[in-house]
Amino acid sequence: MSGVEVFALTFPSPVKCKWECNNTVHAEYYRPVGKGPFPGILILDILAGDQKLSRGLALHFAQNGVGALFVQMAYYGPRRPPEGVKLLTPDIQHTMEGIRQTVLDCRCAAAWMESRPEIDPKRLGMLGTSLGSFM
Repeated sequence: MSGVEVFALTFPSPVKCKWECNNTVHAEYYRPVGKGPFPGILILDILAGDQKLSRGLALHFAQNGVGALFVQMAYYGPRRPPEGVKLLTPDIQHTMEGIRQTVLDCRCAAAWMESRPEIDPKRLGMLGTSLGSFM
């Protein structure tokens, strides 16, 4: 894909909730071709959550020599329960628990990026747009 390798990544969330599908973090790693070390970036999606913007950003970064990891936030994408439970709801306790889960998931994702031999751990950043910037 345009000089970029894309890998699906899953790992257990450090936070568990009653919806099993939300307890696994889903991410996509866009790896630039070459040895590195490359800078790295974590990317979070927008409130609409259709992943188009984040995937496009990840691809753009990787095509320009930056390893990019698009991380699905709690209750987004494959993490959304069949009941349609969302991250942001009028239930403040639920929303805050989902935000906390997303932040802790991102810490795990950052640790994974830092461990990659092609990523320079001293040049790691994070990008969010809309809801992702709030995180």
